[in-house]
Order: sequence, then C-alpha cells, then structure tokens
Amino acid sequence: MDPTIIAALNEGTLNDVVTLSQPDAADITLVPTLDSTAGGIRWVADPDPSAAMKQHIRTKKWIIPMLNHHTRNTLYAATITHLLKPLPSTAPVLDIGTGSGLLALLASKTNPVTTLEMSTPMSEIATSIIADNAQTDHITLHNTHSNDYVPPSTPPSLCTSGKQMSVPE
Repeated sequence: MDPTIIAALNEGTLNDVVTLSQPDAADITLVPTLDSTAGGIRWVADPDPSAAMKQHIRTKKWIIPMLNHHTRNTLYAATITHLLKPLPSTAPVLDIGTGSGLLALLASKTNPVTTLEMSTPMSEIATSIIADNAQTDHITLHNTHSNDYVPPSTPPSLCTSGKQMSVPE
C-alpha cells in the first residue's frame, strides 16, 4: 500500500475521513469507527460520496443545536446588519472559520464575503448551504486555515468568526 495512505490512516482521528483516488475507478471513502475489540480506530469503506460530511456531523453533536439556536442567530444577524449599515455595499467581509456559512450568508445580503474553513467536511457543508441559498456569486469559500490564507492588499471592512466580530481601524 502507498506509504502516504498508510501515514494518513495511522495519523487519522475520528474527525477524519480518508478518500482513496484510483485511476480509472471510483474513489473509495474510508470512515473511522471505534474498534471495540482492539481499541483505537478501524477504517470502514463507505460508498456514499457525502460520507465525510455525515461523519463530521456525527462527531460534532453540538453543530445542529447551535445552528438552530434562534436567539444566537438573531443576535448575529442584528449585529452584522448594524456593523455593515454605514459601509458601502462593496466593502469586503472576511469570515474566518465559516463552519456552515451562517455568518457569511448574513453578511452576503449586502456585501461580498470571503470565507475560510480549514475542515474539508465542514467546507463541503458550507459550499452546499451557500449554493442552496443562491449566494455563490456573493460568497467565496476557501478550504484553508487562516494561517495559510493570503489576504488581498485591501483589508476587509468587517471580520467575523463564530467567536467574535471586529471592524478594522
């Protein structure tokens, strides 16, 4: 077996999914499960192309309740609207750690948004949600860590994340 694949499997965690690409054949997605007999992780082939997203949601049980938290979402919407109101509609917004894309969707109602999400499964979820809300022309998603992102020369007018919001001076 390819040493890169072996390394990925040995270093994998319950949050990871490994996809094996084969020339002239369908990709194989390996999903981690707990091995109750030997301990550790056992990798199981899953033919479902959305296996990575489903595994991510299964291991992050707080995501769905958080996304359905009405008070939280209402406060985010009001704050983003308030902060963007005095800015021109061309003022860029940067959303770091976009997760599902909720904050990016709220900001994209009036301004262009760039989002960063380091988790590939979460990035896939956000891509789907952004497309379902017809915002692909207003939101640019990068599946990368913020340390690896090269920002444009003009800084964003608003920076959001699930933890804080800031308006650069």
